Order: sequence, then C-alpha cells, then structure tokens
Amino acid sequence: MEWHKHEKAVMLRPDSPGCFELTEFTFFTGYNEYYDKIPVFELKLTDGQYDAVLRFEGVSAARLDDLESITDIRLDISPVDGGWESIRYYVDDVEGSMSFYCAKWVVLDMKKKQSSEWPGKTSG
Repeated sequence: MEWHKHEKAVMLRPDSPGCFELTEFTFFTGYNEYYDKIPVFELKLTDGQYDAVLRFEGVSAARLDDLESITDIRLDISPVDGGWESIRYYVDDVEGSMSFYCAKWVVLDMKKKQSSEWPGKTSG
C-alpha cells in the first residue's frame, strides 16, 4: 500500500492499479481530547494485498451518494488551509461517491494479507 503525495494532498491507494474495496463503513459519536462529542467515520478497506482501518474524527459536511454503489473507492486526503477552526482535511473519493471534511485522521490498523502460495514454493 502506498501513500502518494501530489500538490499538498495525500492519495491513499494500493500498490496495484485497482482501488480499495470498502468492506465496512461505521459512523458513531466519539470524543475529542477535550471530551467534546464529535462525529467519527471508520472505514475498513481491502485490496489484493492489504486490509486497513482508517478513522476520521470531527467529520462535517459529509456527502455520501448512493450508498449501495459505494464499494470501490480511491481516497484523496488534502490539507485545508484556513477556514473553519477545527477542520484540517478534505477527504473525497476520486470517483465522486463520497466527500467530507474532518479535523483529524489516522490509520488504526494495516495488515498484509497472507500469501495464498505454499511456503517454499517456487515459481518459474
């Protein structure tokens, strides 16, 4: 899995040319460091090589189009200059199926999938 930087933005995408499969999307009310209630999104993503869990905290201005069709996504996470006090990032799916602003984001978990090949097996 790679983090691609372009024009002050971070693009999350797998090593392969495909995109992530969104396996789980969770919305809940969490708390920030001041114990204020904040909206939180957690996304579980998978591709051919990795499983990842990302958390976005302090979510606002969320747009989710046609929830049934949001399965494959390619996230673009861009820093926001100025503007709202707690908003630091703009997150959108390059395909245009979701977008939102958030105060903070973090990769909670990232695991490489086990190879389906037998140990010691050589190819050639």
